[in-house]
Amino acid sequence: MENKEYIFEGNSFQFVINNLLLKKKSNKLLLKYAQLEEEYMWDIDTSIFDNYEPRIKELQSALANNTDKSQVKDLQVKLDASVMAYNADLKVKALKKRLQIVQGLILKDIIEDTTFISNLFENILQGDHSKLDYDSENMPEFIMGVITDFFIFTVKSSSLLKKR
Repeated sequence: MENKEYIFEGNSFQFVINNLLLKKKSNKLLLKYAQLEEEYMWDIDTSIFDNYEPRIKELQSALANNTDKSQVKDLQVKLDASVMAYNADLKVKALKKRLQIVQGLILKDIIEDTTFISNLFENILQGDHSKLDYDSENMPEFIMGVITDFFIFTVKSSSLLKKR
């Protein structure tokens, strides 16, 4: 992981260099995310995705593994039609919007849990932690930057989070 610098009120912080330690510490964040996701999503039916996603993946795979120009053209037309139908489905649009809202609420809950965040930062960030004022109006933006990059690192390093 590139060791990006994060600045909070003039103080510099970076992720710890040890990628194995970061991966280990990511488990706590993933677990908290999964718990909140279960809490917020237990009653959300996502089966509408099953009407489209398997077919789209099948067509993408067939397209990637085919060299016959006439078949490629036919597969591309079918893939484009499937993707258009998926994107035009009002139920899919509504569900995607609801899932975006849920993801936002989950991140908001994580960011606002200062005990969890301060413990996480103690383990994943190098810098003078006494300079982190969790009551500062600048803290949510700082947390969001660190957490976003940490999630990107975690997702790239793990197959635990499923992309939608």
